[in-house]
Amino acid sequence: MKKIMSLFILTFILSGCFDKEIKDPNLFIKSENNVLELKVEHAVTTTQLTKGLQSRTKLAKKHGMLFDINPARKISMWMKDTLIPLDMIFVGDDNKIINITENTTPNSEEIISSGAVVRAVIEINAGEVKKYKIMIGDEVETDLIKKAVDNHSHNHAAE
Repeated sequence: MKKIMSLFILTFILSGCFDKEIKDPNLFIKSENNVLELKVEHAVTTTQLTKGLQSRTKLAKKHGMLFDINPARKISMWMKDTLIPLDMIFVGDDNKIINITENTTPNSEEIISSGAVVRAVIEINAGEVKKYKIMIGDEVETDLIKKAVDNHSHNHAAE
């Protein structure tokens, strides 16, 4: 019983974190006139990359998920088992936004293509791309991508 209660309390505490306004942003999207601060979960493992935001019933404002595509490549995604509409931001090797898909359809199996080689994908709540005027060409700044790029470059040097 203690184990179940502890799990319930932990789940309650963690779910509360997503309802609060952003603290300690770990990703920035910079345009000519604006800097948007986001708090993102970092999907790196095969399981994290496959599951993404599936089964979530909500996502706090200015929160999202960063999919670490390493090595960079053209990718396809879908919304199967994803319960909330999302905006998808595709980021190139130069950390600039190269494609955006807005207001994806929950539970859809329609393929969403990056359209080009990407280094990362950022998923945020549907409507935030428009609300915060995110555009192709805006720069994404985060240590999460830089570390992965550095590790990738280091791994190739060792081969």
